[in-house]
Amino acid sequence: MKKSDYLKLFLLILLLTGSVYAKDHTGLISTNEGKIYYETRGYGPALILIGGGGFVDLRQWDEVFDSFSKSYYVIRYDPIGTGRSDSAKAVYSNSGHLLILLDSLKIHRAHLIGLSFGGEIALEFAIKYPDRVFSLVTSAPVVSGFERSEELKTRVALFAGAMERGASELVDALYQDPYFIPSAKFEQALAKNFRKLVVDNYRRATFFPVMSVQSVAASVHTIDRPTLIVVGEHDHPDIHRKMMFLKNQIKNSEYAVIPNAGHMVNLENPKEFYGYVSDFLTALSKKSSSGYIRAVSGNLYYEEKGTGHPVVFIGRGAFMDSRQWDYAFEALSKDYRVIRYDPVGFGRSDLPANRYTNESDLRAILDSLKISEAVIVGVSFGGGIAMEFALRYPEKITALVLSAPAVSGFTASTELQKQNEKFMTARSKGTETLLSTIVEDENFIPTARKNKNLRERFLTIVRANQRKADPALLILNEKSLFDESKNIVLPVLLVIGELDNAGLHKLTKELQSKMTKSSVKVIKNAGHVPHNEAPEEFNRSVKTFIDELIK
Repeated sequence: MKKSDYLKLFLLILLLTGSVYAKDHTGLISTNEGKIYYETRGYGPALILIGGGGFVDLRQWDEVFDSFSKSYYVIRYDPIGTGRSDSAKAVYSNSGHLLILLDSLKIHRAHLIGLSFGGEIALEFAIKYPDRVFSLVTSAPVVSGFERSEELKTRVALFAGAMERGASELVDALYQDPYFIPSAKFEQALAKNFRKLVVDNYRRATFFPVMSVQSVAASVHTIDRPTLIVVGEHDHPDIHRKMMFLKNQIKNSEYAVIPNAGHMVNLENPKEFYGYVSDFLTALSKKSSSGYIRAVSGNLYYEEKGTGHPVVFIGRGAFMDSRQWDYAFEALSKDYRVIRYDPVGFGRSDLPANRYTNESDLRAILDSLKISEAVIVGVSFGGGIAMEFALRYPEKITALVLSAPAVSGFTASTELQKQNEKFMTARSKGTETLLSTIVEDENFIPTARKNKNLRERFLTIVRANQRKADPALLILNEKSLFDESKNIVLPVLLVIGELDNAGLHKLTKELQSKMTKSSVKVIKNAGHVPHNEAPEEFNRSVKTFIDELIK
């Protein structure tokens, strides 16, 4: 088999499985106080495993690192003073270092998982930088500002004294404690592994480094991210009391008790720990929400589902509203945070009440949902909106997916002019004449002639979008979008149905020549609405395109 044939086979496997996995990677990231060691594995929404909890380093996550990497892009790291990261040299902020890590790896948002000291890092980060957090899993975290019992203070003092005497004394004190890692008394392999981790991380001068920590207890009530609070069944009663405090303070939280485990749940019962966390994250990805966002033009309806990099579908084009994205919305929300919305005058959004631009409405969607950057997807007129937005707000866009976009300034071919004139004439004769003309057209949605369900669904959505908006309220861009397209230097996937109008195929080729980072995907056996006619191929193509960009 030729080398190129192997490559084709590999790509085919990726398409069939719908998954792409990044190569394992390790590295060091510099901060003013020293270098931070990290490791990555897998592909998907970003998930951060915070080391340093329980007197050990990132190896405490060995039992779950690979499991999580099958569905997520997993990063585990050693906070300053632990593992292979530098020792503390000055006052520093753990949450600030986590922010540097995310920025260095170009991760805008992530799921955070931390235990003990790592759990407090996760809590503090969620308080300070909520827009950078998808969700939070905090297992028996230290919570600065939370009043400890005298018994717990005595216990902590015992550990501190043992640590002063040496690594072996510290391990013995932890083994003798009935709450810390009780399973180690009965499981020789666990005891041996834990001893090695503690001894390897024994840095008497820097194990409890000088940290700049705010009072987490006083601020946890501000956390609005979905949170899973975890505690081992046999952990100290004070820890259980503290976890109930967090449960009562964090409104959007759930509570899980890991059986047959003390403080070190990820080492003592990794299978149960992974199961609880995985179920929590999977349930989040299936949740959807909807609502209205106030823009200059009026109230805009939107729906949102999933976690991961934001992907926004513009619900205008092909005479339809956001329901045209039903298939893509469900399929892609398994891997991304997917938002679809109805532009003003379409679907469940208002008719325009003021002068507006489509770009400003899309900006209102992103700003209201606290999205700093997204992949924007549009078909037909929606594709034109996406291009206008890219020219005005390039910093808000990761990439564009444009399916046969409507582009001003392009000289339409004879074939395209005839189609447009035919549709305009039909529209002047009424909605039903327009619908029958569209369905009978050989290029627009040709598969609907044989696919009854597709035809009825298409007709239902188009019939619901015949409201008449005042065109004078839309502020048009006087510049030629076709000419301006050369200024779009973002990654672009141009999609065209194999059976779409020849004039739109010509436009697609010319746009590809103008936009230097563009590529073309032709969807077989589809016309102007390939996302409805061949949804599986369309969704697979979009996912592959996005995966290659953000892996």
